[in-house]
Amino acid sequence: MAAGEPSEDEMRLRRADGEYRWFLVRTAPLRDESGKIIKMVWRVYDIDDRKRAEEQLKSTSEQLRALSARLSSAREQEGTRIARELTMSWAPR
Repeated sequence: MAAGEPSEDEMRLRRADGEYRWFLVRTAPLRDESGKIIKMVWRVYDIDDRKRAEEQLKSTSEQLRALSARLSSAREQEGTRIARELTMSWAPR
């Protein structure tokens, strides 16, 4: 922004009612005919719901990865158990 270039940032800000929420803040310079910056234009978007959904998706993905790892481990253990049973049933007596 100091260089006069457009910028975009996500940040937590406190609303007038005191609640902290996530906002997307976009700034862009407004220039005169000679290219001199005469003011900066700010656009602020409340993205709190989107950020909550992203966090929920991240949490769900982590849970699914953990469940998948447990399932894979259980399959390996079951395969090992079955292989042992088959080996013992074929062993000479």
